[in-house]
Amino acid sequence: MSNTKNTPISTSDRERVFYYDLARTIAIISVSCNHAVSRSFEVHQNPLTEYSKISVGLSFVKSILWIFSRIGVPLFLMISGSLLLDRNYEDKSVLKRFIKHNWKGLLLTTEIWLFIMFWYMQLMDNSILKSEGFGHAAIGCIETMLFINQTTMPSMWYMSMILFLYLTIPIIAIAVKKIDKRYLLALSIAVTVCAMVVPNINEFLQACGVNHTFDLAFEYENIFSYYLVYVLAGFWISKGALVRFKTFGLAFGFAAFFVGTSLFQLFLMSSNSNYFVRYADIGIVLSSVCLYELLRRKASAVISLKKPVTFISVSAFGIYFLHICVMTALNKVMDKFISTQYLSRFLILEIVSFLVSVLVIFITSKVGIIKKYLYMMKT
Repeated sequence: MSNTKNTPISTSDRERVFYYDLARTIAIISVSCNHAVSRSFEVHQNPLTEYSKISVGLSFVKSILWIFSRIGVPLFLMISGSLLLDRNYEDKSVLKRFIKHNWKGLLLTTEIWLFIMFWYMQLMDNSILKSEGFGHAAIGCIETMLFINQTTMPSMWYMSMILFLYLTIPIIAIAVKKIDKRYLLALSIAVTVCAMVVPNINEFLQACGVNHTFDLAFEYENIFSYYLVYVLAGFWISKGALVRFKTFGLAFGFAAFFVGTSLFQLFLMSSNSNYFVRYADIGIVLSSVCLYELLRRKASAVISLKKPVTFISVSAFGIYFLHICVMTALNKVMDKFISTQYLSRFLILEIVSFLVSVLVIFITSKVGIIKKYLYMMKT
């Protein structure tokens, strides 16, 4: 196991682990950056046109911001693995508590925000309410809350994913204790190769104009979701899986993987490829793993920021739900009244939506029911 200087830092009477809070803070900033980047630069259709309009330097900044914005979800999942896979779910009381306090609480908060976001979106042009009336809107709201034909913010895909993924946590937790780690590691490597490495190679070949690609007969979905790779990685890292690696080597690895993936994205933007790096990319896995271990070891370097970091950490779910509503409204206002784009637009969207969300949560979380059910804040 790790030596003293690599031991997690516990804070408060409830034994908060500071590196979890720091990782969660970085993660929510990353997620909000993802939504700001996609509203400030072209990341969906024909990025080559935008690449030809702006400087290579700005395109590289765009790539860096995009890659950073892809690290947030992996960090959240690794934190979940660290916290949830070390429980004894064979004890029925532990399993019952997990379902009641973790999964059902997550489902309830998701349903509340699906309701809020649906009616929030009805204020916009061409909404169901404005085009078809209240009756159709009411049916649309019910369908949305039943996860059918949803009308909600695109970012809510994460909740649909995590709700199902969480249901597998007890099964995986038992497996990591009962089965040789090498077996699960082999499965994780197989998923990583099928879902990430081979598709990355194919995208690179296509961007280079090579017609040949590798079409695997194996499908990773027949093993498990690639998101579970991050959950398992977080658990193994929290158990000291990377302690044999020197901190300098991890820092160098993180920088190399992060910059390398950014350059890969820059190359794709300069080609005819419309591909943008996803969570299922090997560079994101390697960067996230190195960063998580570095945070585990070196969180004490910023312990002076404990108070704001802890508040943002416990507010992370609230920020996740709220910032996209603020950003959507701000984006529409900017379309009408503020002529700005690219980096300046990104900074306005990111900073304003994040700070407004934090301020709203700081004020409204003083109401217990809002704090518990709207933001899932646990302190």
